[in-house]
Amino acid sequence: MEPISIESIEPTSTEPTSMESTSSEPKRIEPTTCAPTAFQQPSNHKHKAEEKHNYELL
Repeated sequence: MEPISIESIEPTSTEPTSMESTSSEPKRIEPTTCAPTAFQQPSNHKHKAEEKHNYELL
């Protein structure tokens, strides 16, 4: 088990390019962060539409 742990850490230290690529490409993480925001926007829009409907009913 010990050698496996060292092997797992070794490639990460020996190949920082892999980690750098992930850090250099935040665009991949952005869509994931943008997704919830996009979902929230329509939610707010729906709420606004509902409020308007309630106002019309009144």
